[in-house]
Amino acid sequence: MSQSAVNKDSTPLVSVIITCFNQAAIIEDSIRSVLEQTLEDFECIVVDDGSTDGSVEVVNRIARSDPRVRVIAQQNAGVSAARNAGFRVACGEFIQFLDGDDLLRPKKLEIQVAQLQVEPTAGVSCCDHEFMKRDSGEITWYKFPEIERRPLRQMLEDWFRTASLPVHAGVFRRSIWEAEELPFPPDYHGRCEDWVFLVLIAVKGIEFASIPDKLCLYCIEEESFTAGARGWNAAVISAAAYLEPRIPSEVAPRFFMNTVEATLDRYLQLNKPDVLRSSLNWRLGRSLSWPVFLFRDALRGFILSLARLFRD
Repeated sequence: MSQSAVNKDSTPLVSVIITCFNQAAIIEDSIRSVLEQTLEDFECIVVDDGSTDGSVEVVNRIARSDPRVRVIAQQNAGVSAARNAGFRVACGEFIQFLDGDDLLRPKKLEIQVAQLQVEPTAGVSCCDHEFMKRDSGEITWYKFPEIERRPLRQMLEDWFRTASLPVHAGVFRRSIWEAEELPFPPDYHGRCEDWVFLVLIAVKGIEFASIPDKLCLYCIEEESFTAGARGWNAAVISAAAYLEPRIPSEVAPRFFMNTVEATLDRYLQLNKPDVLRSSLNWRLGRSLSWPVFLFRDALRGFILSLARLFRD
């Protein structure tokens, strides 16, 4: 450890908050990606959210060898509650969230903290990210539009079409939140918590600064792009229903219904092969379009009915 590393008794510049739930086989990789940062002035708070697979033992072993790592164990309460638990005890001026299955590139903290230090009006530094398949190690990159300086409209209108920002791609000033405020709203218990989290930051008018460097990895299972599409769509609609009364109506007219339509488009895109395979015309090698449109219209009616239930 170099002389620039934080002293155990000093206040760290950055608090890295890692959440872990039954990730004994991979949590060490995530922690090591933090310990290998070129900026060493940090604390690493690992919040174990009620794991039953030995994750705590893995983290404790690492903590015994590096004083920057400490462990909080709690009963299972979900990722948002775990992040809030880490945030409550965090001391750093800057906050880095990280899930126990994702990874940071070695220079991430150094580059993004430096950006925030030279751009005092920015409250968030955003970097680019890559996707890594856990089973094969294959890494892919998709070009997304740069996050805008004040991205509220972008997050509300484009989030499930063209825009993307994993929570661990950001470094956040702790001063974004008031003294007793928690970053993840305790009254929201659904999925899509990262989207809710980022929208609520943008609602505050916080400026986002962007860096084009690919400084983190979003790790996925091989089948995760298409698995659970139905549940994911319901989660997005539920999150939109939570956000609707919390955003200025003039920012994104028809926000709720636009979100419903975006989830429908994504569902159709993911399931189009199955739709086409079930079509007699596909089997005969004829027109592919009309059965998809019929299916889309029927599904749209169903999802709009479901959306109204969430909204009410």
